Amino acid sequence: MLELEIIKWYLQSPALVGAVFPFLVSAVILIAKVKDLRHVTHRGLVSFLILFVALLLNIASGYWTNSGFHILPASLIVAVALVYFRRLPLTLVYSAVFFTCLVPDVLSAGIEYNGIVGWWDMVGGYGLHDGLFLYPLAALASSYLILHIGKDSKKQLAPA
Repeated sequence: MLELEIIKWYLQSPALVGAVFPFLVSAVILIAKVKDLRHVTHRGLVSFLILFVALLLNIASGYWTNSGFHILPASLIVAVALVYFRRLPLTLVYSAVFFTCLVPDVLSAGIEYNGIVGWWDMVGGYGLHDGLFLYPLAALASSYLILHIGKDSKKQLAPA
């Protein structure tokens, strides 16, 4: 019965925007890119391992305060660097950052769950202000800007 209460709460709370919509967007992106992922190269495996290390950093850096659960978004920084060095396609940045931030959020919610359904201990419960919503968007915007700034700087440095 408690599971039904939690699902009902998610569909009527800010968590719908903070966790459910980003999850659906990330899942659609991954499903659309599955055919491209069949031909995984050595570079792809290295990128995956680097993102896994970022996931571990996200888990290790998590802490609770009165306002909720916080992490150092290592995956955001790593994803932007991987895009810049052409190791991660721009189309996968959103999904990569979302899932590497989702795991520590889910783990912390499970650890801190005390039987009371409240916004502060639910995954994505802070809605538009939740890291699950904001970190992937920030990573995508930063990656896009870095790619274009990088292209412009290469043009300026090229000999005439």
